[in-house]
Amino acid sequence: MMKYKVRLVILVFSLMHFYVNGQNVGIGLTNPLRAKLEVNGVAGTGTTSAIFGGESTGLSMQRNWPTIGFNQYRDITTAGSQGKYMANGFAAIQYLNPTNGTMVFDMFPNGTLGNFTPASVTSLVLLTNGNVGIRSFDNDASLHIGRGAGSFSTAVIDGTDYASYFNYSSLEYTYIRSGIAGGYVYINDVPDAKVVLGFPNGIVGINTANAVGTLDIHQTTIGGFEKGLVITNSNLDRWEFFNSLNLFFKFNGNARASIDYQDGHYGQLSDVRVKKNIEPMPKLLEKVMALEPVSYQMKDAAPDQKKSLGFIAQDVQKYFPEVVTIYHDANTMYDTISDLHMMDYGAMSVVAIKAIQEQQKLIEQLQEEVKVLKEQNQVMMEARGKRRVARS
Repeated sequence: MMKYKVRLVILVFSLMHFYVNGQNVGIGLTNPLRAKLEVNGVAGTGTTSAIFGGESTGLSMQRNWPTIGFNQYRDITTAGSQGKYMANGFAAIQYLNPTNGTMVFDMFPNGTLGNFTPASVTSLVLLTNGNVGIRSFDNDASLHIGRGAGSFSTAVIDGTDYASYFNYSSLEYTYIRSGIAGGYVYINDVPDAKVVLGFPNGIVGINTANAVGTLDIHQTTIGGFEKGLVITNSNLDRWEFFNSLNLFFKFNGNARASIDYQDGHYGQLSDVRVKKNIEPMPKLLEKVMALEPVSYQMKDAAPDQKKSLGFIAQDVQKYFPEVVTIYHDANTMYDTISDLHMMDYGAMSVVAIKAIQEQQKLIEQLQEEVKVLKEQNQVMMEARGKRRVARS
């Protein structure tokens, strides 16, 4: 009886194509040499070779495009089908495209046991060149992220308190933010590197989302005072420009000038309370008379550009060095001249007024002399008249 049982078991295993070779086990092949367990063949016309834990949500192993099915298997080849649900719930597959070496993770929505899985959503793609795609098969970058279907954005990077969003909402705005209040956002802190905003026709707003010009700055209030644009040099000296109807200019916190909003009048700081070492100007009419006003064009001007009126700084310096400033840094103003001369034309109006005052005094002196001469001439004329009368 035992002999028949052994033969029956051998017959059953033979029908199942189950083979043992030494310690190796083969299903669907007669000589399993490559692994302890080798399974050849599939169920039906599909690609599934094995299922583990199939009494519930389990795993399937599929051939051709080697695939691991998570709560998914394929026992039939159907056009457009990604397989069937192994049990109720969500499903996914991980597969390798043997043609190009791409490793892909596809996700399926919630489904029902035995039903076909619908079209998948590609979640993650690993490429043979090391690039990674999220919702994207593009291989043009180390990381390529496709636009998501969610309402937030393509990418969210969380901080402790605040997150950065890329292509946020249906408007696809992008927010790059510090993770905490008072944090910093650095854009290209590499020495000599360049930062380009909006090339070639962009509009940039600072403190505003409704910029109306190439650069639109909305000043803010700091310490109870409105602050606009601040330019600081390497010595920490700073110029401040701020709008309080008039446009004001400060240097290191001290007022320097303003431009009136009504008529564009330029006002230079001149309050006696901020001045010291005040001295009257000496006579300078003779110097003014030595000045030579000229008309000219700049060397870089077009030939048909109109001429300007002014002075030559080197000539003016001989008589009024106070109105001429020499810049010895070639990088500051003109890269081919290391001692560039510049003039304060506004100060020349003071010189002109002083010269007019001196001229007026001369005129008044001449008028007084003329008056005296007229009076003397009148006395002489009256004396002559009396002599003529006496002789007659």
